[in-house]
Amino acid sequence: MYFRLVCLLLATLGLAATELLHFNEHKVSESEIKIYFYCKEIENPTLVDISDPKDLAKTYFSKHKGTYFYFHGFQEDPRLPGSTAQKIEGYILNNFDVNFFLVDWSLIAKVPSQIHYAAVVNKLEAVGEILGRRLKSFVTNNGLSFDNIQLVGHSLGAHLAGITGRVAGGQCFQVLGLDPAGPAFTPFKTSNRLSTDSGKYVQAIHTNGGLLGYLPPLAHSDWYPNGGIEQPMCVTHNFSFFKTAIIPEGSKAVKCAHSMAVEFYLESLCTRNFVAKTCDLYKDYKNGRCWIGKQAWMGGYFLDTSAHGTYYVDTNVQSPYARG
Repeated sequence: MYFRLVCLLLATLGLAATELLHFNEHKVSESEIKIYFYCKEIENPTLVDISDPKDLAKTYFSKHKGTYFYFHGFQEDPRLPGSTAQKIEGYILNNFDVNFFLVDWSLIAKVPSQIHYAAVVNKLEAVGEILGRRLKSFVTNNGLSFDNIQLVGHSLGAHLAGITGRVAGGQCFQVLGLDPAGPAFTPFKTSNRLSTDSGKYVQAIHTNGGLLGYLPPLAHSDWYPNGGIEQPMCVTHNFSFFKTAIIPEGSKAVKCAHSMAVEFYLESLCTRNFVAKTCDLYKDYKNGRCWIGKQAWMGGYFLDTSAHGTYYVDTNVQSPYARG
């Protein structure tokens, strides 16, 4: 069974390598990246040039509010009702009085098939360069402070948020990666992914590490709910997680686990009950050996910037997920 999984992974890597070579010279156009402004005052979002004060003046943007940028993931149409992006936008604006910007790079991220994934990865740095420059101009031209700006992204969007923050000078007060994408990313290259130089404080929540998500630590604090690889609410038919990874039920389990970072984050916005202390290994956490140090909380609108290192926290199988 494991041999079949290894073969599947090798085949995927082969396709990825082919795609990278084929699309190596493909350039990204400014027009392929759009930013929409959302607020409580109007129902429909506004397409804006964030670097142009006159354009922002036509909206309900306020420099006296906190500013939140969300970056969607691979193959997502972020303006589609029910999408992860729309779920987060709705939850944020229903609970916080902030400027919400949706970074729509779906013209690049939404490709004909999964085998184009590597081509999208290959364009991330170029997309991040464009967005980082826009973010710098946004702050400079509008007399703003990076201390009121946070970046949040899911999957490939987590890495894009990281690149954007780094290009802007790593000055955003916080950057959060929700199960940052794993395939095609390594600890040895940081320029194309989320890392500690993406912002003043960087947190990652890992829920499907080693499969769709990135497993090694990459932030100031890395959180691994339920061990960070499989999620108990996603495993079906009494199969082990790794066995199901190569059959349809397993594919659903993997995608479910990848999306649980978003669900945990949404709950954390209204509670600080995802709590833990630093811990090197999940088995040590399960055996009650992680009791030294200050207790910290995962997620939230304002991240716990005192948290540094690796954290494990188990959750309930159903909402509310936090155990307190």
